[in-house]
Amino acid sequence: MPPFFGLYFVALAGAGNPAAGAWGAVAGASLVVAGVLSPLAGARADRTGHWLGILTLATAVCVVAVLLLPAAASNGLLPAAAAFLIAQVGYTLATSMYDSYVVDIAPASHRGRVSGIGWALGLLGGIAAIVGALWLMRGVPPEAQVQRLGDAFVLCGVLFAVLALPGLAGLRGLRAVSLPRRSGGPVEGQPARVGRSEPERARAGRIYRGSFGGDAGG
Repeated sequence: MPPFFGLYFVALAGAGNPAAGAWGAVAGASLVVAGVLSPLAGARADRTGHWLGILTLATAVCVVAVLLLPAAASNGLLPAAAAFLIAQVGYTLATSMYDSYVVDIAPASHRGRVSGIGWALGLLGGIAAIVGALWLMRGVPPEAQVQRLGDAFVLCGVLFAVLALPGLAGLRGLRAVSLPRRSGGPVEGQPARVGRSEPERARAGRIYRGSFGGDAGG
C-alpha cells in the first residue's frame, strides 16, 4: 500500500503543489510513531499477558484506517495523510506482535525456517493485493488510474482483514491470558509461555504457515 499511496497523495495535491513533497514526511512520521509505540505495546503485553488483544486491536486499526482512506482523501490532504499514518502504524504494531509468536509456534531449532516461510507466504498476500489492484485498473485510461487507487485501498483492507482472521483465530490459547507481572529481568515467567506440547506447536505452525496476509495491508 505505501507505494500506491505515494502516487495517490501526489495526485491529490495536484501538479506543482509544494504540499506534494510532504508525502516523504508523512511516511517517515509513521515509522517514527510506530517505533515509539512498539516497545510500549510490547511492554504492556509482557506485563498483562494480553498479547492477542493488542495484536487484534492493531490489526483492526490498520484495516479500518485503510478502508476509510478514500473517504478521508475526499476531505483533503491532511485527513488522507492522517488515515495513512494510522494505518501504517497499526500495521507495523500488528506485524511486530505477530512475529513475536514464533517462539510459541516453533521450537528453537526450527524458528528461522518457520519465520522465513511465514514471511514468504506474507509476500504472497502482498502480491495478491497488487494483482487485485491491477484488475481494478482494467480498461481505465492511464490518466485516471491514480484516482482509482481509492478502490484498490479498500480491496487491500478487505484482503488484509480476511487473511488476518484465521491467523488471529489460530493464535488463541497459545499464550496465557494473564502472565505474572515481571519484577525482575525480561525472561521472568518465560518458560510457562513457551513450554508447550508438540501438538500445540504443530497446530500453531499450520496456522502460521497458512495465514499469508502479513503484507496485504502494507
